[in-house]
Amino acid sequence: MAIRRSHLTSLKLSKSRRKRLLRTQRLERRGLQMERLEDRRLLAGIELAGISTNEGILLHDGDVLNEAPRELKVRFSEEASLDLASLAAGIEVVRSGQDGVFESASVTTDLNTVGAVLMKFTAVQPGVAGEGIVLEFTKSDRGAPGNIGISVEGDRIRVDLNNNSAANSTATDVLNAVNVHPEASRLVVASIAQGNAFGNVAAPAISYSPLTMIGANQARATSSFGQGTALLVEFIAVPTGIDGNGITIGFTQRDFGGPGGPLVSVQDGKVQVELNTNLSNPTTAQGLVAAVNTDPQVSQLVATRVVAGGGATPIGTGLSLPDLVLQGASDVVVTPGFLGLGETDNIAVFRFAETLPDDVYQIN
Repeated sequence: MAIRRSHLTSLKLSKSRRKRLLRTQRLERRGLQMERLEDRRLLAGIELAGISTNEGILLHDGDVLNEAPRELKVRFSEEASLDLASLAAGIEVVRSGQDGVFESASVTTDLNTVGAVLMKFTAVQPGVAGEGIVLEFTKSDRGAPGNIGISVEGDRIRVDLNNNSAANSTATDVLNAVNVHPEASRLVVASIAQGNAFGNVAAPAISYSPLTMIGANQARATSSFGQGTALLVEFIAVPTGIDGNGITIGFTQRDFGGPGGPLVSVQDGKVQVELNTNLSNPTTAQGLVAAVNTDPQVSQLVATRVVAGGGATPIGTGLSLPDLVLQGASDVVVTPGFLGLGETDNIAVFRFAETLPDDVYQIN
């Protein structure tokens, strides 16, 4: 049975600076989480039974260990049969990088308002536990002002905007509806990043749905390409943790003489993008997204998406564009000295290569 990151619940370990603190989710919380993630399991039967240290200590949220563990045993239900080849991609230990906070997945959107308002949805669960949460938007005549329909199924949140001509939904209505809903608010937190919080968000066509939470502990950068609030393109590092910090994207421009481009490449570790400034065929935001995300080399370093404005917006306009440097990831992925099967094939062993420094830790 193969393991993928998105199919494992996350647990936390932490260590204070004065004493090492090992933290995982409480068993009762894990049960609730596994129920919530049930539809995301790779195959039926793989269920986390517990994590213990080399000294046989079963980990619970808030446990304090005065000595760092040398290894962790991750035990799954007895019927599980783990795939040795997939363990490296399936089990991960991350430390907070001394700030005590783990990065969370998120998604930003202007709800197709051409940048009039920018909303951000952030996963409540930090780390990869929040990856893959989906928001789906629809709209219908719901009558009274402020009436937005919210429903939750697994990790999928459905938001039905009110397009009643006298009571069109606003960004504030969306924020309030999501953040007070008992199930949705356990998954995400909605916020307004910028713009008019009371403008009409139900009138524009819903071309942005579904929205998927990504980017936990991944460096990011954005650019408007000189279009002000009418466009925002986000670039996200593919390498997780601090390895993604410092990835640089450089832009040059020229007239290709007709259709073509953009051209993307990796040179000396730097992503290079050449935009087409041809007046009849300028590079568009969506053209850049397609070029970056499909290039075999570039897509190993960075992914990109339009979060505000239209994909057809020209960006090959000849304006001077500074280099973008991806930043913001602070969590450190712990490289194991050994990661393999235990005494049975439902047990994985994660052995640390060196003594763990004082910090806060999380197991994904």
